[in-house]
Amino acid sequence: MGNVVKIIGFMVSSGNSKKDNIPFEMNKLYYIRPIEKKDTPNIKVSECSGYTASDYLNKVLQLDIDDNVELLNKLKTAPFPCDAELIFGIRLQNNGRLTQNIVIDINLV
Repeated sequence: MGNVVKIIGFMVSSGNSKKDNIPFEMNKLYYIRPIEKKDTPNIKVSECSGYTASDYLNKVLQLDIDDNVELLNKLKTAPFPCDAELIFGIRLQNNGRLTQNIVIDINLV
């Protein structure tokens, strides 16, 4: 099984841009990852354990998700936090652009 993460929540939202009043969707899945013992040229990590909810640039770990009914039903009933295998795909946005690497389904593990 690849792409298994610990999901901690999700959000489905929509709105209109302030600049040109174009409608948009902003659907996100939030997850955490194990803290890695990873040295850099100027930092040596001697001990670490647990999980983090941010990447190496301190940005929250989040992925775009599709708004299909099956996925949303799985997320609504998921026992957060939970381990899940993520299935990625491509989606056509309202503006005609393709969104790649969007989560289109999950399998709880």
